[in-house]
Parts: sequence; C-alpha cells; structure tokens
Amino acid sequence: MVGNAGSLPAAGVRLPVWGFIGIWALFNFLQAAFLPLDPDEAYYWEYARDLDWGYFDHPPAIALLVGLGSWLIDGPLGVRLGVVLLHIGTLWLFWQWVSDKRSLDLAPAWMAVAAGLPFIHVYGFTATPDSPLLFFSIAYLCLLDRFKKGPGMGIALLWGAVMAALLYSKYHGILVIGFTVAANLRLFRNPYFWVAGISGAVLFFPHLWWQYAHDFPSFRYHLSGRDDPYQVKYTVEYFINQAVVFSPLMFPFFLRAFALFRQQTTSGWLVLGFWAFFFYTTFKGHVEPQWTAVLSFPLAMMGLYYGAGRPGFLRQLTRMGWVSAGIILCVRIFLLFPLEGVKMPFVKKYWPEKLSKIAGDYPVVFHNSYRDVSEYEFYTRKPAYAFTNVYYRPSQFDVWSGEEAFQNEKFLMVLQPGQDTCRASFMLNLTKKVRPAVWVDTFQVIQKVRLWSDDFPDVLNIGSDYSISLAIENRYPFAIFPAKGSHPVTAHVVFLQEGQVVQHAPLVIENPATSWPQKESLLQKALFRTPSLAPGTYDIILGLSNGDLPPGWNSKAISKVRCTNDEVRFKKQELRGNGKLKD
Repeated sequence: MVGNAGSLPAAGVRLPVWGFIGIWALFNFLQAAFLPLDPDEAYYWEYARDLDWGYFDHPPAIALLVGLGSWLIDGPLGVRLGVVLLHIGTLWLFWQWVSDKRSLDLAPAWMAVAAGLPFIHVYGFTATPDSPLLFFSIAYLCLLDRFKKGPGMGIALLWGAVMAALLYSKYHGILVIGFTVAANLRLFRNPYFWVAGISGAVLFFPHLWWQYAHDFPSFRYHLSGRDDPYQVKYTVEYFINQAVVFSPLMFPFFLRAFALFRQQTTSGWLVLGFWAFFFYTTFKGHVEPQWTAVLSFPLAMMGLYYGAGRPGFLRQLTRMGWVSAGIILCVRIFLLFPLEGVKMPFVKKYWPEKLSKIAGDYPVVFHNSYRDVSEYEFYTRKPAYAFTNVYYRPSQFDVWSGEEAFQNEKFLMVLQPGQDTCRASFMLNLTKKVRPAVWVDTFQVIQKVRLWSDDFPDVLNIGSDYSISLAIENRYPFAIFPAKGSHPVTAHVVFLQEGQVVQHAPLVIENPATSWPQKESLLQKALFRTPSLAPGTYDIILGLSNGDLPPGWNSKAISKVRCTNDEVRFKKQELRGNGKLKD
C-alpha cells in the first residue's frame, strides 16, 4: 500500500481489535442514551420526520439514519442509534484498511492512535452528517485499494454504490473522490472504473433531480451563500484547528510521516488536497474544524506505516495516542456528569417545557433560528416553525411549506436579541435563555412570495427618489391580504455588500392591491428613496416583512448596482431627460 508495508509479517489473531471495538461501541451506546441532543442533532431529527432525496444544508444520509433509529426507539438514543451502529463498521473498516489482513503487529499502535483521534470519538455517538461521511469514506478507501489490486464487475458496482453513498452523506465526499482519483489517473484507462463512476452517478441522480426541482438551494448556499469578508483570524484558526482535530500530541508525528509520503501515496494526495482546498476557503469565511476530520484515516495510516519500520517512532506515537485517549475519555465522562456553572455542550434543556406552558395551545414560531425550533419540537412535540429574514441564513424550513399552516392564525413569535423591533414585544425569561417575543394575530404568510423588477436602475443617487415596476408573485394556494392582521405586510429594498446587509429602505407601493390572489402575479408601481450609504457597488434584494420585523429573502439578487452622491451629474441627466439641456 505505502512505504515498507510489504515487509510486514503474516496476519495473526484479531481478538484484541474486536474487544477494543466492542468496548468502544458500549461506551458510545451509553453516551448516546444519556446525553441530551445537540441543537443540530434535533435539526436532523426534523429532517427524518420528512424523508426526501435532499435537504437545504446536506444530502439525506443522516436523515435516513436518524429516521430508522427513531422508528425503533424514542428519545436521544433513537436519534443516535443508527450512527452508533454504523460507527462499529467504521472502526472495523479502519482496521482492515490499515492492516490489510497482513499483520497484527500494528494492532496495539492502531488502537492507541484510533482512541486518540478526537473526531473519531465525537462522530461515534452524535447524529450529524459527518458520521456517515466517515463510514463511507473509509469504505471508499478500502474498495479503492481492492479495485486497484483486482478490478472486476462486482467490485466496480460495489465501489460505485459506495461513491454514491459517500456523496449522499455530505458534499465533502466529492473531495475524497476527486483527490484520490487525481492521484490515480491510470484508473481512467480501466473500463471497470467507468462502470463504477457511471453506476455511482446513476444512484446519485435522484438527489441532483431534487436540487434541480428546488432551484439548487444547497449548491447556491455552499458555493456563494457562506462567503464572508476576509479576516486574518480565519486562516490562523484554520491552522490551529488542524492540530486540535488530529490531537495536538499526535499531530507532529503525523506531519513527519506526511512529509515522507505526501507525493508517493493516494493518502498523501488526499491530505494535501484537503488541506489546500480548505486553506483556500479561509479567504471566503470561517472553516469549521470538522470539515477535515476525514483526514484522520490517511494521517493515522501514514503515521502507523511510517512507524512500522521505526520502533522508536511507533512507541512514541503509541504513547501519545494513549495519553490523548485518556484526556478525551475524561472529557466524555465529564459530559455525562457536568459540573454546575461550567458551560458544556449536550446540556439538558429546560426552556422548551417552560415556553410550552407560556404558549399554551398556540403554536410557536422562532425568528432566525432553525436550532431553537428543532429543540422545541423535539422536547415538546408541539407544532413550531422557523421564519428567516435577511439577517440570517436560510435553512430547511425555508424549503418546506410548513408555514402555510400559519396563514390567518394566531401564534407566539420568539425573536432574537438585537432584532426586537416589534413595538408590542415582551421578554421571555426561559431559565438561561432570555428572548424577546410577540403575540401575532391573523398572520399573513409571505415567505415564498417572489418579487422582481425589470426596470430597477443600474445607478442610484444617494438621497434620490425612484419609481420602479414591482412584480409580486403569490405562490401559495391561498390569497394574501397584505394589510390584514397585527403585522401588515410591507416591502423593502435591501442593500448588501459581500453578502452582508448594510441597510434597507421602505418600498412604498402606489395604490396597493387589497389582496394578492393565489397562484397569480400582479404588477404594481413602487417608490423608494436611496438611503444614506457610502458610495460604492451594492447587491440589491427586494424583500417583504411583517410589521416591524426585518425583510426576508423574496427576490434574487440584483447585482452590482452602483450608488453615488454625484448630485451635479444626476441633475444634468434630469435636465437632459426634460429636454432643457443639450449635449
């Protein structure tokens, strides 16, 4: 496979490895059963309640795992059951890939290294897309090695199915496939490789069709919706996080092995490609530490194979692995028995029950928080939903049509701190979670109403008034009455730079229609004044809001609109338009 792997002696008994995996699995079951859900896990539980070929944030593998487990067992263990079982396979495949059925001499070192890798622990009991990603990544790498040794129709079809499953787990799977194939360009000469690739693409097609049917929400979000203005800390944090993700104690050993193997192995190219790609993405925003967790496998393998012929190196790596494992084990036990006053993840949530008593029989809508609504529904099993505006990123709730149930209804809306613009709002004291809230009566749903303007100016003068034609498309199966209820509908022009909202201005509709008919479009005249902005180029969003709430994402961006304060030039343009000034 790499380096001096061929010099390893013959295989022996596998009982120690199976004992190690069994103890690990038992601890994962205990942790999965007794730890409260993280808000993101509750969000994926929402996925599982409506199984589909795709979701806004991720492909559907985690939804299927959570759905199967929740069908068998209620509560946190049910949500995590599929992940815990799948992780047993992850560890077994990890050992098979490292040992390649040739030796157990590496078993003690492998157990120490595996136990010392932080994210191998985390994704053994938490229900996130990274858990199936780890399983299918190591399955993919095992099958790649088998395919290179003996290609055939059976192994090609199985490998293609795993490719599809890898992509169904998380979009990072395309990097695993891309970088490993780039390191083995000779594969393109093998007809069975094309069988694997085409069969995998066919199996993945339903997800691509889902993306097409929903206007590619995941691709647009991941490729452009996450861009932030560059900050040096993004790059600095990225380098620091790599040492944390792969254990600060073992990371120097992995780097030493990587320096030798980076240009000689598939694993070396995989590590190099991942690190280079996510280094590039630091210039577009924050890189989450877990995004490179897949590299735990190739880095561990290179470290173990580098140490196979260097006993001193292997002893030190093994020692550091067990020390790292001891630290991680203490943290995992601490999660089960947290100390009072110490802020930790996986803490029991009391606020959903308290909020449920305040809301009574009325549903709850959370403003700009897919995490809060997911936790509330999981712990209370009462109806809730999430509405999003331009100050927050969209989520799966913006894809679903659950908001239709709130048309003309009364409910309690929970707002986010700093966005308490509703005059009738009050404060909810939910133990450690304090939120502004407002009772909403006869609500008019507008989240999927679409706006556009064919005559929006390319250049705006700051402080000047403009009239545009505004098309309003009501995509709902019911009429909307914009002036009705406690939070009437208003329109806005939103100015953004680098994806961030700078300011928004009212868009006043002339002679507004009293109703927007269902499944129909209407054309209105609207006026707005360019707000006080710094001269420059902006992207424009046309948004609708309910009452004093900020506007939502109701149009595609109008790109590169230039704002200027050149009053003299605009005055001349106006005179030319009136025929009072000749060129």
